[in-house]
Amino acid sequence: MLHHIRVFVLFSIMLIPTIIYAQDAFDESALFSDTTTVIALDTSKRHSLTGTQNDPEKTTVGFSGGITSAFVGGVGRDRFGGEDTSNATFGASMIGNLMLDIRLPMDIKSFANLEMQYSATNSEILMSLREIFIDVNINKNVYLRAGKQVLQWGRCNFWNPTDLINVEKKLFIQKIGYREGAYGLRTHIPFGTRANFYGFIDAKDAKSFDSIAVALKAEVLLGGTEVAVSLWDKNSYKPVIGVDFSSKVATLSLSGEVSISKGENFSHLKIRNDTIDLTKNDTLWNGRACVSLSRSFEVLQIKDRLTVALEGYYVSNGYTKNFFEDKTFYRFQKPVVLSQGPSSDTLPAGQALMLLLASGRYEANSYSPWYAAAMANVTKFIIPDLTLTVQSMANISQKCAILATSLSYATMHNLSASLTVAGNVGPKNTEYTFMNQGLSVQATAGITF
Repeated sequence: MLHHIRVFVLFSIMLIPTIIYAQDAFDESALFSDTTTVIALDTSKRHSLTGTQNDPEKTTVGFSGGITSAFVGGVGRDRFGGEDTSNATFGASMIGNLMLDIRLPMDIKSFANLEMQYSATNSEILMSLREIFIDVNINKNVYLRAGKQVLQWGRCNFWNPTDLINVEKKLFIQKIGYREGAYGLRTHIPFGTRANFYGFIDAKDAKSFDSIAVALKAEVLLGGTEVAVSLWDKNSYKPVIGVDFSSKVATLSLSGEVSISKGENFSHLKIRNDTIDLTKNDTLWNGRACVSLSRSFEVLQIKDRLTVALEGYYVSNGYTKNFFEDKTFYRFQKPVVLSQGPSSDTLPAGQALMLLLASGRYEANSYSPWYAAAMANVTKFIIPDLTLTVQSMANISQKCAILATSLSYATMHNLSASLTVAGNVGPKNTEYTFMNQGLSVQATAGITF
């Protein structure tokens, strides 16, 4: 009953501002392009089937997309310097995206992104509808987006503690293809350049009213600093309060995020004598925080040619014990079912890491309390169409890291290519080395249309 009341109040808060008239003008086209997918689209490439794109009273149907060929290989840590490559991995795939963009009079819009992937390794074809949504507005004062969508929720580059909405988290090395969208209804109410109000009703996997999650965010501009306060709530979970900001200090760009809840929303490994279990602490205050610094430099008379970014991340209930190296055999408080069906395997005991992975409770890059990341990006590297990126992510608590260097080539004729080399360093049996990760190479080539 308490959750019903909370959700009703939050839902009401989302609806009340829809009757408020926003006095200042707002660039509605910026709203439609705020997702990762739509940002990647160049309207000059969109092929119109009907109507005139520049006339808001005309109906237009456009399509665009891309095809990418990818090759991925890797070698384990114990094979460096040896001639045996039997444990080297290799995979080849093709990824295609077809995007549909429909625009109707009165600024009603719809968008869909269908992604298809063919794996040459096992001849499998996978298909996913990454995003599909409809945009409508109320007198251009209140903007609603219903459907499957990727939201811009959070300000930092690698970690977003305030983002409890998006299905896929940001990855250290960008995935090939697009992120999976979250299904729900988003409300955006702009108050000119002074403030923004956001609300999201998350209906993913919701089978009843109790299953719906609600997120709210109020954003204001204070001088040259943007500050936002957010709230997330769902049945059987603890409410999470978030604060994020972005500002500029001299030549430095500064951003940060903090989220906090009283009680754990996700179960953690707990060891009692020789028994291990996944439990939640309902009274412990938990928090996550991230701070990001970046600066751009002029190099060889080219402004902002070099950009350097540093980021730090803290998880208050991160594990201080290294379960990756713990080989102790524990009795599970509850047996773990590894598969479904008549041939299901049930494990009554095993290593702690086995339980963590089998339960799906391992969260990459958030296992330990302390992390850090760094990135340097050089545009127009050697030639105008080439970009060099060097980045690293470190688990400070376990003294291990991932180092990556990539070259990206993109022309004005919609042709692109990239080469990324990544290596895992640190002692054995840490977060970044427990699977014998050594050196990996990823090469792509693609076109957009």
